[in-house]
Amino acid sequence: MPKSNTIRYNGYFSDVLKLIFNQAVKQDQLTQKMADFLYDQEVKNDLITDLNSHLTTFGQGLFDLLGVEYVVELNNFDEFEYVITFKN
Repeated sequence: MPKSNTIRYNGYFSDVLKLIFNQAVKQDQLTQKMADFLYDQEVKNDLITDLNSHLTTFGQGLFDLLGVEYVVELNNFDEFEYVITFKN
């Protein structure tokens, strides 16, 4: 049975993305150079999520390849709360 690790985070999506990419680099799914490139593209061009932190088509495909389940919710303070599950 595959193990999974779930993290809840209510900060900035950029922090969540760093966490996801660091995990992908550790597992040799991405090189550090590719992770840095994708991160920069998200920050500059909203490649992975839209302005409401919902995954774009590209972002969904990327997270599927990396084995990441991503859910964004609003908490009681109307702040984004990210639920990330690493399926590995």
